[in-house]
Amino acid sequence: MNIERKYYAQAQETIKNIEESTKKHNASLTEKERIEESRKIQLELEKFINRYNEKMKNAPEPVLDREKIIYFHEISRQALRMAKQIQADIKISTEDRIRGEITLKTDFILLDSDYPAYPRIILCNLLMSADQIHVSASDNLTEFNFYFDLCI
Repeated sequence: MNIERKYYAQAQETIKNIEESTKKHNASLTEKERIEESRKIQLELEKFINRYNEKMKNAPEPVLDREKIIYFHEISRQALRMAKQIQADIKISTEDRIRGEITLKTDFILLDSDYPAYPRIILCNLLMSADQIHVSASDNLTEFNFYFDLCI
């Protein structure tokens, strides 16, 4: 059996079509229409920013959650052990105090049945417990960013 779906390629084609449509639309506008459209977009953006700022004024101060902080330190310790085993670069940070981040960079990960189980378990724990995950590739390296909210 062989199943293949090209969702990435489809998404890229859709993005390309939208960009082409936008370019055609913009090319068909007069200078005055472009200025007016730009002004409308600017006003909408300003309204959005103002609404956001108003909400943030009324938002409560973040309260750190002791259990989440303890868990982040524990999973960070495990991630260090895993990174050493799979030979990945790792960075752990809590720069903004309300969010913890674990970043792994590597060009290759192999976790097969002959390999010790704990790197696979730790990677699964990171994937399951992170509040947000971002995976990207550049310079022949894959970067995994795991974000953990440290507030209630």
